Amino acid sequence: MTLDTYIKKFLRDKYVFASIIASIVFMSLGYAFAYVNLFPLEKNIVLHINITNSIDLFANYGDIISILVGFFVVFVVNIFLACLLYTKDKSLSYIILFSTIWISVVCSVVFYLIGLMN
Repeated sequence: MTLDTYIKKFLRDKYVFASIIASIVFMSLGYAFAYVNLFPLEKNIVLHINITNSIDLFANYGDIISILVGFFVVFVVNIFLACLLYTKDKSLSYIILFSTIWISVVCSVVFYLIGLMN
């Protein structure tokens, strides 16, 4: 089996395709929240407020971009692992893909909450 037919077979599965699309949608929402809420700011970005309402942690744009890149790397690695495991164990591949959806949701929530703090 060639690589081209292997990837086509992987993407033809309805669970695989739906989970990848859902992950991409949630990751895009997270990136949109970051772009709209955080990048127009001309100051340091607040990342953590402690219980006494004092600011613990500031970040600059490089830190925010590294978080965005980190979420994207986790997304790509999970898709790659699911693709590798698809022929051997479909259930493990599905578990990895569905966990990718939850990681994408966490990405969206993180950047929405950071946007609300600022």
